Amino acid sequence: ELVGGMRAGRRVYLDGPHGSFTVDGLASEAIVLIGGGVGITPMLSMVRTLAERRDNRPIVLFVAGRTADDLLHRERLDGLTHDLDLHVVEILEEPPESWDGEVGWLTRAMLKRHLPVRRRLRVDYFICGPGPMVAAVTRTLEGLGVRNSRIHTELFDVV
Repeated sequence: ELVGGMRAGRRVYLDGPHGSFTVDGLASEAIVLIGGGVGITPMLSMVRTLAERRDNRPIVLFVAGRTADDLLHRERLDGLTHDLDLHVVEILEEPPESWDGEVGWLTRAMLKRHLPVRRRLRVDYFICGPGPMVAAVTRTLEGLGVRNSRIHTELFDVV
């Protein structure tokens, strides 16, 4: 079986994780976290860190998945919401009939609906997920006038 174009038995070198995908050192008035699929993982870590610090800034967490089974965050967020000003928005591409949440990909309209009320807040945006999702959300934020220095991205792809 091929993985990333390589055959079984081939020697590879793995390294990481590295980088600065963190909420530390930011003077944000609010934080928006956007995770697609397993890209929710670093977002959950950030939420946990903010809860441990008793951070009082508004936090909006957008969680995108193909189906309801892809929403991996629910159990992990239990208990954290009591210590935070956290609003969770779930988005499904293929929702069940009973779904009353957002549908499709994260859009400009969804962002406007769920962002913190005060439009002039200094907000930092963190996006992690598959490349096409990260690129699309980044373009949407830029289209809303968000400065590039406020958009922090991390790709979560399999090689």
